[in-house]
Amino acid sequence: MSDQPDSTAQLPLPSDGIDLCWQTDTGPATKRLVHRILRRELTPAIATRLIQTKGANPDALVGFREKASGVHRRTKWVPLLSLAIDDPTGSVPSVWRMDSDLKTPLLLTPWSSRQLQRDILQALISCGANVNFHYPDHELDHEGMRPIRVASETGNIDAVEVLLATNQVNHISLPLDGFSPLRPSQAYGDALIGVARRLLQHDPSKSGVAVLLAATSRPLLSKAFTYEYMDTLVQHGNPIPAANLRLILRYAAGITTWSSHWVVDYLCERLATPADISHAQVGVSPPLRGAASQLEELLDDNDNDNDDGDDMRDETAERIRNRKLMVRSLLRAGADLSTNVLPTNTPLQRKRRELVLKEYVAVLNELPFVVMDAINAALGPQRDADILMTRILPLVDHNDEDASLPHPPSLSPLSFGPQEAAAIAWKIGAFLHDPPAALTAIDSYLTNASAIKRRVRGAVEHFVEWAATKTVSNREVVGGWSRGPDGQMVRVPQLQCFAVDAGQRHTHRRLGFREVVHRARLDEVRQHGLEVVKGFNNEEGNDDCQFQWGRLGYVTGQTGQQWVSLGIN
Repeated sequence: MSDQPDSTAQLPLPSDGIDLCWQTDTGPATKRLVHRILRRELTPAIATRLIQTKGANPDALVGFREKASGVHRRTKWVPLLSLAIDDPTGSVPSVWRMDSDLKTPLLLTPWSSRQLQRDILQALISCGANVNFHYPDHELDHEGMRPIRVASETGNIDAVEVLLATNQVNHISLPLDGFSPLRPSQAYGDALIGVARRLLQHDPSKSGVAVLLAATSRPLLSKAFTYEYMDTLVQHGNPIPAANLRLILRYAAGITTWSSHWVVDYLCERLATPADISHAQVGVSPPLRGAASQLEELLDDNDNDNDDGDDMRDETAERIRNRKLMVRSLLRAGADLSTNVLPTNTPLQRKRRELVLKEYVAVLNELPFVVMDAINAALGPQRDADILMTRILPLVDHNDEDASLPHPPSLSPLSFGPQEAAAIAWKIGAFLHDPPAALTAIDSYLTNASAIKRRVRGAVEHFVEWAATKTVSNREVVGGWSRGPDGQMVRVPQLQCFAVDAGQRHTHRRLGFREVVHRARLDEVRQHGLEVVKGFNNEEGNDDCQFQWGRLGYVTGQTGQQWVSLGIN
């Protein structure tokens, strides 16, 4: 092959700074065919004539090389069939970028219609183009620019269908090659999901490889895309054995340089069990230990590499952030923090354990905000209805007299006392409150069974039910300031629907959900000698959050002193 730029034809390439290179045996007819494909000025008839009568090679390789000086340049060799595949969403995935920096794009003009692209691909195949042909560069990527890979990475479902219809594709490449597109978009994400679904319909055995590929890619387009993409792999592919799932978690958390914390989130939330997450065997580190090791190495490299450029420092910072989020994902899923998983025999092991515990504090400090969002999600429909009906009820016309009377009185607006309309509206809105929304939010944060999840979940469930059905207004739920009988402003606490059993002869101590959630957090940090931010009533320290879980309940009955246990242990 020749790495010399083409000097026989002045082809205006669609990307500045890129030379076109040829194989040494490339003939004039092949070059004309390439030029027409690059310019998207080709018809099936012309393609057929150039190949069958002029001798153009349908399996020719076309080389692209950057012109930039001072750069270690490589030539990207692209089969003719791959060159004819469009990037339909214009997102420029890595297959259409030069290998040296993955930034210089090959911006090819799209075909004038999707049908024309299909016809061109079918014409090339009919004339002998090999659907599996590519130039493998083992140093960079053994897949090279294989047509099915290009079609998959670009989200080109039309090209995928044409290639699969030949029944000759001998290796399926699912999307996601580890690098984000230059121009990410919703359309690109939707296209990738469609392609993945079609490829798994063709070969469902690829689901495990696809999940591993997604887990060891850089963080994908968004969390929403990641979950939808992973759902597609799970629903349309073969079941993933527990042993493979554990391997995927171990690779993503502690082996690969880049990996997606959103995929780890998904695996921990929807597929993995606590045994998978904390699985360890002789010679195999559990995922959390591997993640701790990776995080420590990244932080150490970041401290020592002061001469790196801005791009490298930014990438290292992003990798550190990604690894921290991955550690938090494992912790939220109930990863074991014992010394069996995170030993403390050497200074390095103790350092790594401290890094993990620091992230666990971050998880616990975020939990109160997650709980608040969960409660708001459940009470949101009731609050919206309350606001609307409070305004509407006083405007409703009514007639309390017998409508059969000869001369019934005319309609008049409803009459309400102070705050009466608001109280009625709140009670009507209670039919709309959404308890599952709160529990779903908790389950999405604390993704596997644990003591803290059981306690927080039970507390949220009780609070939402009480707030929606046992109160007369949203003000009673959230508290705030109110004017007392003497005209002075007094502080109204948040709803205190929990009570600590004080026995038959004493007054049960009332609590709000903040105290209950904080107690659950305290139980966690005390096991490891940590501290968390309380965030309310700081002047009281933690004294107002001290109780035994078996004595936590609520009061009911006419006197308000009949204590009932919540059964949270």
